[in-house]
Amino acid sequence: DDFFVFCNDSVELQFLESHLKTHFKIKNLGDVKQCLGLRVTQNHNENFIAIDQENYINEILKRFGMLDCKAVYTPLESNIGISNVDGEFCDEKFPYKELIGSLMYLAVMTRPDISYAVSVLSQYNTCYTKVHWQCAKRLLRYLKGTKHFSMKFIDNQSGLVGFADADWGSDKHNRKSYTGYVFKLNGNCISWRSCKQRSVALSTTEAEYMALSEAAKEAMYLNKLVFELTGKSDCVVIHNDNQSAQKLANNPVFHERSKHIDIRYHFLRDAVANNEIDIGTIYSHK
Repeated sequence: DDFFVFCNDSVELQFLESHLKTHFKIKNLGDVKQCLGLRVTQNHNENFIAIDQENYINEILKRFGMLDCKAVYTPLESNIGISNVDGEFCDEKFPYKELIGSLMYLAVMTRPDISYAVSVLSQYNTCYTKVHWQCAKRLLRYLKGTKHFSMKFIDNQSGLVGFADADWGSDKHNRKSYTGYVFKLNGNCISWRSCKQRSVALSTTEAEYMALSEAAKEAMYLNKLVFELTGKSDCVVIHNDNQSAQKLANNPVFHERSKHIDIRYHFLRDAVANNEIDIGTIYSHK
């Protein structure tokens, strides 16, 4: 198996390598360039690392016969509402599950911009139609035009910060909302997610509140990880554009608007009260 080793102490690195060699047959390949479908570019002069999956995307395009397709520049059409009753059911000859699995690896590793599209399309792995298949192929066309996109990692010492948002009732089949969040460490994107909420939100405020709660759980995990690596731990600010949801998080007396919300989401209030999480305001147009 291939794996990465990250270390800021050359002595510790040598000790780890010698220790591994006593138990396993290993080969040190030096500075990483390619691994697990990732291409890593290290620029020591400008002090940054860039990670992309252009080669992996080319492999996917070739595998699904889309290498010469015409590129588009949005993952999904903005006016399309996908459900499990759209179109005629496909035959098994369409490798839908295989394609979604390949796209999911991209969404998890280096392409947060396709997370929402993959989350939506993956719901239909067992009931996909020709509409879903065409949407998945459109996502390949988007990747064709953006395969050069990379994640650039620099060090600007800005700490851990998050951003959380939600739509309201966008799933036209069951009217559930979607949660989206992203976290940056020192200005670098390190964690992101787009997923359907478990229960139906009765308002935009409720959808945003549930999104903040999910983001808070991820923030606490990431903060503990940062502390383990650096010995530093601070209150994590999660930015959100809904002031009513912020009031719900900060004021446990704000009861009438929230008494019906599942108790698991009120985890957010404890995190705010314990100064583990702070909710910041960011305006929608930003």
